[in-house]
Amino acid sequence: MRLSVRENDPGYNWEEATKCNVFVDGENITDICFTADEELGIAYVYKLNSEGKKYYDPRIDEAAWETLRGKVKILLDGIMSISPEDLIRLGLKEDDLDN
Repeated sequence: MRLSVRENDPGYNWEEATKCNVFVDGENITDICFTADEELGIAYVYKLNSEGKKYYDPRIDEAAWETLRGKVKILLDGIMSISPEDLIRLGLKEDDLDN
């Protein structure tokens, strides 16, 4: 599955993308992720400054971003789309998935 909040992305689906949780190698990156692809194992995330806020890059006139690679899991709001084995592998409990 691929989800994105960017209209020009093939995974664009604002409603689902803004209600899901995204993990890379077990780390919840939901707050900084704008596009994630489970099959490709990539997530595009905003870079943060030392204060934990999005870093604005004047060279591109938008927030700077980077690519994370690893085991990407997208969990849709209200839908348990992850196996119990994956929960264990990611070091998560069902309670961790609440928004």
